[in-house]
Amino acid sequence: FSLNWDAICDVGLPAPTEISKFPAVQRDLAVVVDQSVPAQTLLDVMLAQRQPFVRKIELFDEFRPQKESGSMALHEKSLAFRVTLANDRDTLQDKEVETSITALLDALQNQCKARLR
Repeated sequence: FSLNWDAICDVGLPAPTEISKFPAVQRDLAVVVDQSVPAQTLLDVMLAQRQPFVRKIELFDEFRPQKESGSMALHEKSLAFRVTLANDRDTLQDKEVETSITALLDALQNQCKARLR
């Protein structure tokens, strides 16, 4: 086994970034969609909204029912996303967080026929 040391050195070090003085906020969104809709589609729709305070969106759970229930049909699935929001200049206010989350949910409802779980 061998290593290409030159290739490893060419990668370089990540550029340092300043740590924010203001706390980040996390919100979890669980939405129900048809099983044919890929999770990446929902992620792309949310990222396309370009909300100013959204820093990161991660899928952290997927649930597919084994039998039909009152809240989900067999052809549906639940996807849960963790949304991290932050403002580098000030502490986020509840209204700013809710505006961003509402914009993300509206986009998911309109473009993916998703509903809040």
